[in-house]
Amino acid sequence: MLFGDPGIPKGSSPVKYGSKSKSIRNSPVKIDIPDASSSSRKRALATSDESDDIEILDSSPLTPLSPALPLKSSAVKASKATVEESWSIQGLGDFVWVRMNQTGRVFNVETDNKNEFMWWPAKSNGIVKGELSVSPYGSLASPQSSIRVQNTGPENTLSLTDRHGRPRFDTFSSARHPASVLSSPRKKAKRAVSDIKTNWQAAVGEILREKEDQDDGLPPIEFALSAASRLSKRKDKGKGQMKSKIKLPSPDELEIDELESDEELPEPDELLQIPGELVLARDKAEKNVSHWPAKLLAFVAPSPNSSGNPRSKEPKYRIVFLDDTKKEVPRSWFYACHDLEFGTCQIGKFESQYMDNPEEDEDDGVADSSPRSPSPAPLSSLSGAFTDLSIRAQLGYIKPVLSAILKEQYPPAKDRHGSFMKGGKARAGLGTLAGLRGTIPPGDIDKLQKHLSHWCLREELRASNTEEILALNPTDPLVVGADTTNVNIVPNGGIPSKEFVPQNPATDLRSSPTLTEVGSPPSPRPTLPPSSSALSILSQISVEEGQLESKPLESGRQKGCPAYEALTGVEKITYCLNVLLPEAVLQLLLWRNRHRTSVELLSDTAEADLHATAERLARETDWVFDVVRLREVKVRQMNSKKGQQAGLKMAGPSGHNGNGRGAGGRSSRPRRSFGKY
Repeated sequence: MLFGDPGIPKGSSPVKYGSKSKSIRNSPVKIDIPDASSSSRKRALATSDESDDIEILDSSPLTPLSPALPLKSSAVKASKATVEESWSIQGLGDFVWVRMNQTGRVFNVETDNKNEFMWWPAKSNGIVKGELSVSPYGSLASPQSSIRVQNTGPENTLSLTDRHGRPRFDTFSSARHPASVLSSPRKKAKRAVSDIKTNWQAAVGEILREKEDQDDGLPPIEFALSAASRLSKRKDKGKGQMKSKIKLPSPDELEIDELESDEELPEPDELLQIPGELVLARDKAEKNVSHWPAKLLAFVAPSPNSSGNPRSKEPKYRIVFLDDTKKEVPRSWFYACHDLEFGTCQIGKFESQYMDNPEEDEDDGVADSSPRSPSPAPLSSLSGAFTDLSIRAQLGYIKPVLSAILKEQYPPAKDRHGSFMKGGKARAGLGTLAGLRGTIPPGDIDKLQKHLSHWCLREELRASNTEEILALNPTDPLVVGADTTNVNIVPNGGIPSKEFVPQNPATDLRSSPTLTEVGSPPSPRPTLPPSSSALSILSQISVEEGQLESKPLESGRQKGCPAYEALTGVEKITYCLNVLLPEAVLQLLLWRNRHRTSVELLSDTAEADLHATAERLARETDWVFDVVRLREVKVRQMNSKKGQQAGLKMAGPSGHNGNGRGAGGRSSRPRRSFGKY
């Protein structure tokens, strides 16, 4: 066979197999596949020696295959991810996309959630210490003009355009998509407010204009490419028909298409706290009807109608009224505390036991100077509700705990007891924590304070008043000529009252003048022995106490630990208010919520668990009462503004009103009175 002779007939296989004794897997194989677009000239097949099984040679000089051949679509798809993944900080360019939130904080792939961030256009200021420094376009909440991108990578920084020269994000919804932007972004319902979208569009316009100026004023090619990519080929209904011609849309059509694709869903009011916002709501569409305390539970977005547009329906809010009635109402049916109508709308009348000024009942006569009988003994079992008992009877159920606190034998209250005994800032801090009362009405707290002071202090007030009288100078005219009819000395440690008048007229040092003494000069006062007035008052107290010995009275004041007994009278009163009263409130909450059912003290562990439960109950409040409170505060604020405006109108040009007082001076004005809602 001559060199260059094909050696095979036309149509036969161009591959010659060698000896079968040689194993193919033990010898190298070299195959040159001819290009389909090359010349139709056949290539010669050289004879192979014993070392080569397969070898294809060309009779002409070897030429490399053309690398510029078009690849198939599958190859393009396979290589696209490889091209996009080749990210480098040096290849970002001057204009970039940075993933950040509206406050200017850059996304951190290790700690942040992608749903809270968006891609924002920015200009690169260069690399500083391995990190990219950028200046965002548009307006952000961040006061910094330059932001350092920590851990710069493809998760938080991308170039402005992709490898085809098109902007990576052409709509606001695509820039907020949480998925990777290396793939085609998909549509997602937007949850951002409209002003953020406006700022984002303005920022994109700035970066594109600056890039156009950098390109010597030529319009960016990405405009045409992005516009063409928006178009999709539409097929005709019938088979075999020709496809319609593609027509480039106008800029106005593109804007309309973008608005339709970025349709926003209705969102709740940003100023409302959902759930939990306290409002005044009505159950009818008319405005001139009564409003009732209510609380927001949830936002109810409208469901799409038959056309798929949810904006044709008004969103609603699920609320619960004070009588536990739930209803879905639109936003115009209720007013929050930041609305002006919250202080002007009509409120319906309802009864509540949580008002500040409850009507007086049998427990209000605590300051009475009459002798007190022993407190009712607690029952072993309650046949009815605990709240049906009087406050004085309820106090009897918690006295064992209060006695243990006084003797420093109740572990859950030792911290409060110890802080008071330390004094200084530790004692002052107890006053700020003594206001928690949970759902106990304010009127019950006042009654509990009076009964508790009488039970704990008893004759402490009377004893302190007696010591003050004995400490006065006998020659002091305030003592000698004092009118004892106004001395506020009350037996049995009751609260002093101006109405208390000694029954024995002999103790009055200034008798009323008779008719014959009128007009005559006053006679000189008789000289009294030292401390005569004080002794007369003390003797009167002794006489009254002797008259009450036959009546069943409660025992003396409560005894406590040595540290408590070392306190002064005023300090004991403060101890009762800042230590015993808060603990008494906690115990009442346990009884009223049926967490405590035993008068006797339990184990330390059980008492600690009950005390923790009581502290949780103390932080809970009745939201109906809170609505009334907010209403009163709103009305006071409105009246205050009206008073200030009226004062400015009355002020003259020199800044003074008609009375010569400055416009900024304090003036009396009627305050709006509140009735019981």
